[in-house]
Amino acid sequence: MSNERTIKSFWWSPDQPATRWFGILTLELDETPSLELFLERTAPSQPLPPVGSVIHGMDEHGKPITLLFTGSGHQSISGAVAKRTISAGYALIGISLPDADSFVAHSLRFELQHFYGWLGRSGYNTTNDTAATFTVQYRKPEDEIFTITQDLDLVIHSTYSAKNGFQERSIKEDAAMTFKSKRGLSLANCQELVGSMRMLLHFAVLKKIYPTWMTAYQNGHGYEALGRWIAHDIEMTSSILHEAKSEYPMADRWVFRFEDVCQNFANFIRDWLAYEEKFSEALGCYASTVYHSFPSQMTLLTLTQGLDAYHGIKYQSHEDHNFKLKLEEILKYHADSLKGLVDDLPDFADRVHASRNFYTHHNPKWDKDGKVAKRSDLIRMNERLKLLFQMCVLADLQIPRDRFGRLRRQIATQIIEYI
Repeated sequence: MSNERTIKSFWWSPDQPATRWFGILTLELDETPSLELFLERTAPSQPLPPVGSVIHGMDEHGKPITLLFTGSGHQSISGAVAKRTISAGYALIGISLPDADSFVAHSLRFELQHFYGWLGRSGYNTTNDTAATFTVQYRKPEDEIFTITQDLDLVIHSTYSAKNGFQERSIKEDAAMTFKSKRGLSLANCQELVGSMRMLLHFAVLKKIYPTWMTAYQNGHGYEALGRWIAHDIEMTSSILHEAKSEYPMADRWVFRFEDVCQNFANFIRDWLAYEEKFSEALGCYASTVYHSFPSQMTLLTLTQGLDAYHGIKYQSHEDHNFKLKLEEILKYHADSLKGLVDDLPDFADRVHASRNFYTHHNPKWDKDGKVAKRSDLIRMNERLKLLFQMCVLADLQIPRDRFGRLRRQIATQIIEYI
């Protein structure tokens, strides 16, 4: 089923608000916001007006829209009418801004894939169910608020949608989170917070994590009705949004869940945000292998770069250029968790070192002893390096090591090589 959404609207450049064009904004999950503009030309020789990095619009109901980081695509001309297609990095529905630097959110609410299953809480009451009958009772769980810093709070919400019809009644439950800031969050701050929580959930479920919707609120941006302040939603749409889904809330399907870290959750999130910033280079290398399909050679180089950066940051070893010894040190720390996968640690480190140097420099000297991994051997090597990086992060998060066995589910049971 298509999730495409179209908004008929009028558009203008911020520096020329009197000149307006009709357009259709198309929003679709996993796709860049796209705007088709229809421009009237008074003469065949009339040039089309330039498009800046920001475009303002208004939908059929008068709601303002701001497109940020815009760029022109193809255009076509038919007599007096020209059609231009424009892509945008962000479509902000509900606010008009002069530029991206002007964006401020005092509250950022969003939903991530798999967050519901990780959270593991529900408002359903099924205690009266039997084999023959069942009764659906639902009470929305209370919000939980955690103070992360003096300026930043995290709120966990249960969300639901209900249908109460003549022949059908249903409730669909999910979960979302909100970061609240007194000073306000810039667009970059919002991206960083969403990215940090995506990374955290990835290490819990070992899958790609995407936001499914994002909404911001700004102090003073709203209206008063019957003595009550109503804040305007600022809907944030971009290609990063994906379809909602969640792994089942069954403990053995996760490396760790909310129940494992909830005792001091505010400190856990505070430490994670600091950790994610500190190890951003290493985590970025690792994440690129999760969200992109690289050739095996590139995957090896990226994972080894991530492990090298991790060791350099954790042990302040940037001046030490002996990657083989660094890798051995990391392997020894996780030797028990790697049993059966990597038993001869020095030999594995030696082969990774030779393979890394060969695929970096393509010097035959690194392959003269047959230590360079190729084809399925290279795939297996990458599997173990990825597990090793995951163990490093999970150990730093103080996740019990007896959970690390669940990481082995990522190991391919069979690799078919095509000639």
